[in-house]
Amino acid sequence: WHTGGEIPDQEYLDGMFEVARNLPKTHFLAFTKKYYLDFSNKPSNLEIVPSSWPKFKMPHQKLREQGLSIAWMDDGTDNRRIRKNQRNAFECPGDCSKCRVCWFASRNGKDIIFKKH
Repeated sequence: WHTGGEIPDQEYLDGMFEVARNLPKTHFLAFTKKYYLDFSNKPSNLEIVPSSWPKFKMPHQKLREQGLSIAWMDDGTDNRRIRKNQRNAFECPGDCSKCRVCWFASRNGKDIIFKKH
């Protein structure tokens, strides 16, 4: 959905939901650090993946209750955070054109681990 932006607020997110519902044959993907937004009404063709970075407080349980998988940024400084909280994690191979696991992460019950690059 965004290549370098962020979901600014709930109104914008609700607009994303509306666009996705109006284009049911298109699958959308967005990452976010806006953990407090309400994702519970997310359509199935919109994958929202919250990003967890070292030193960011993340409400893992609340996000999981909304059916979301988590993207873990691994910079090598806080592996305990990832080991303790990840669920069925898949390590990103770094080639979106061949992998596409992120696009269906929550449907497949997988978190994603990204190495810092």
